[in-house]
Amino acid sequence: MDANTAYDRVSGFVAGHVFNEPGTYTVRLDVFDRNGRHGHTTQQIQVLPFTGTTYYVSTAGNDTNAGTMQAPFKTAQHALTQLGSYAMSVSCSAMATGLT
Repeated sequence: MDANTAYDRVSGFVAGHVFNEPGTYTVRLDVFDRNGRHGHTTQQIQVLPFTGTTYYVSTAGNDTNAGTMQAPFKTAQHALTQLGSYAMSVSCSAMATGLT
């Protein structure tokens, strides 16, 4: 990533980023331990065009809403139920590979 541009800095066990456009990107992961030691790695990734449905979730939403930007769901758990068997497949795959 270009250090002169805005980019996401996140902390915690799980971090993520959404790429708005398909293309080839170089991503960098920086890791710090409790003693302040630092390590990093970079990886080039290929982002494919999005196909599917986007569901929106907000604390101000309601799980009876449609899950749109204008009428978001309240909970991520409800949004996941909308994915049906795909969510179960991804969840089981993530558990099998240790990603959860």
